[in-house]
Amino acid sequence: GIPYETGLLIFGISIALYTAFGGFRASVLNDTMQGLVMLIGTVVLLIGVVHAAGGLSNAVQTLQTIDPQLVTPQGADDILSPAFMTSFWVLVCFGVIGLPHTAVRCISYKDSKAVHRGIIIGTIIVAILMFGMHLAGAVGRAVIPELTV
Repeated sequence: GIPYETGLLIFGISIALYTAFGGFRASVLNDTMQGLVMLIGTVVLLIGVVHAAGGLSNAVQTLQTIDPQLVTPQGADDILSPAFMTSFWVLVCFGVIGLPHTAVRCISYKDSKAVHRGIIIGTIIVAILMFGMHLAGAVGRAVIPELTV
């Protein structure tokens, strides 16, 4: 690969160029492209992992063989306690509001109709990303049974 400093320089120059020539609109378009790449990558990864596991039902059977707790709502060692899930929900649902790079985009909507459309689309996209990545991780254990965390 390339040295860290070289990658950082390439990254910094590309951001400076598209921001200088395209302004905030270029930043928003860049965010959209990155979001599409993440969405497509999540779907492709999930399909690939489920296929490698021999299907979802086979993955569930394999997980149950490894550890029956892996297919329970609380997970192995009861890691998904109500307190953990509540804190995760608060972090994902409300914590994002306080992030500076998110807040500046939220104040740039054209009108209230765009805000409402953004809320709906954003919720759907985040749900797909969260569900897809978490499910891919869980099913990945069926593909690589000796995997430990």
